[in-house]
Amino acid sequence: MKNTLRAPTRGVIIGRFMPPHLGHRYLVGFAREFVEHLTVLVCTLQDEPIPGKLRYEWMQAMFCDVEIIHVTEEIPEANRNNPNSYRIWADFIRKIIPDPIDYVFASEQYGFKLAAELAAEFVPVDPGRNNFPVSATEIRKDPFSNWVYLPNLVKPYFARRVACISQQVGVPGVDSHPAHGLARHYDTVCVSDALERWMTMREKPRSADDVRLVMKSQAAATAALLPLCNRVLFAEADCITLQARFNTEGLPQSDCADPSDLYILHYDSTHSDTFRQYMDTVTSILEERRLPFVVTHEHDPHKDPQVVTAIEKLFVYEE
Repeated sequence: MKNTLRAPTRGVIIGRFMPPHLGHRYLVGFAREFVEHLTVLVCTLQDEPIPGKLRYEWMQAMFCDVEIIHVTEEIPEANRNNPNSYRIWADFIRKIIPDPIDYVFASEQYGFKLAAELAAEFVPVDPGRNNFPVSATEIRKDPFSNWVYLPNLVKPYFARRVACISQQVGVPGVDSHPAHGLARHYDTVCVSDALERWMTMREKPRSADDVRLVMKSQAAATAALLPLCNRVLFAEADCITLQARFNTEGLPQSDCADPSDLYILHYDSTHSDTFRQYMDTVTSILEERRLPFVVTHEHDPHKDPQVVTAIEKLFVYEE
């Protein structure tokens, strides 16, 4: 009987994925359909602007059925100016992947020479970037103009967070809080106040455990909505403003998200003495921690030029 057993086809992709984008998703998805075993090498260096460990974790999460290998070893002699760089890279790859490689997948010219050194076939995937006309370099320069090309998993890394603090309380099912008005204006989503959510279903928090649950709920809602936001995530409150309300600066930091990138302190003509005292506490905390904030008396904050200017500054990205 004829032996029909054969080795599975094997392919490789090599890249920095700084950051991964939808073009990379297409590249890996194409290769995954093409071969039976795919290995993706995530090559990172210590001094790169986006941490290598994070990029490796992103790729693992995006492609759980693909072998993802984190390469942190520096190979200075394999720079592009060295005529032997492709052979050096091929020798390095063989150490990581000892089995024969059948295909190299890429959308750039280096794929031809690397495949030749590996005795493999080069398969160009999308050299014209027709479906996803973007590069990781372009995204790093201006992630907000290229937002549509970011996978949801990557968006929280670049997203901005703005907390709009107001006496106006958001009613469940009714976006009456000015933070929701800002979210509509910027076509994004908004995190409601965890304390208000809590008190619609339960009594006012009375114990330290209750306070911790409210704080943790605020952080969880923020983390869940960040991947779904459009460049900026607005919030009725964050952990810092809740701490001001509860006077709980001693809470474990693990229960609190990072501070927002901007705070909008919204006053209206009906604010109470209690609210003013609370806002004074918030202002003191923000000043002490040197966190940016802007004060507005405009009913719709997005109509206040200084609010708009402060928000637009958040979209000027620097690596």
